[in-house]
Amino acid sequence: MTYQGFEAVALRITPWAMLVAGVMYLVFGQVTVRRLRKNPATRDCLGMELLNGGDIVLVAQALTWPGWMQQRAENGCLGFMVARSRVIRQYTNRLDRILARLCYWSMSICLLLLLSSCFTLPRR
Repeated sequence: MTYQGFEAVALRITPWAMLVAGVMYLVFGQVTVRRLRKNPATRDCLGMELLNGGDIVLVAQALTWPGWMQQRAENGCLGFMVARSRVIRQYTNRLDRILARLCYWSMSICLLLLLSSCFTLPRR
């Protein structure tokens, strides 16, 4: 079965996007989140970790989302699960924020490509 159009592009790009997202996840976790875990002031502000490494995604989200959106998530009924962006921003520099954006958006694009390639319908 051969795919054409968007399906073909999504199926070709998805493995490479997954590789880039994985590398960005590792780099951001080792450079930024590891330092935030060691700092006693930020240790309890990284959000609720449901899986190992889940706080990496929460910190990337806190540094990427706009302030109003992050505050809305923090003040919601599940706010205890979200990383505290104000505290995290105090202890990060510009490089950390750039890495967070690259990590978050590469993982988001990878997830979209993966879902779009999984739900393509076979043609008859």
